[in-house]
Amino acid sequence: MPGDGDVTRLAQVFGNLLNNARKYTDPGGLIDLTAAPPGAGSVTVNMHDNGIGIAEAAMPTIFEMFLRRSTARWSVTGGSASASLAL
Repeated sequence: MPGDGDVTRLAQVFGNLLNNARKYTDPGGLIDLTAAPPGAGSVTVNMHDNGIGIAEAAMPTIFEMFLRRSTARWSVTGGSASASLAL
């Protein structure tokens, strides 16, 4: 899927997603990353894992800079992330 984008930032985003999935998924666990073009000029990327996930109560603060939660507070089974990117 060719396209235009900030290669450095895209690599950083996907690197962070995959590193977090690896960090919080048990050995032998599932990490699945797929990409599909939903329409002209965009791509949808989905990532699913069966790691510890993020507790529903923590969701409103996940984009706060420099905030790190203890793993005890992120205790939901399974996790996923999805992003639609305009190219």
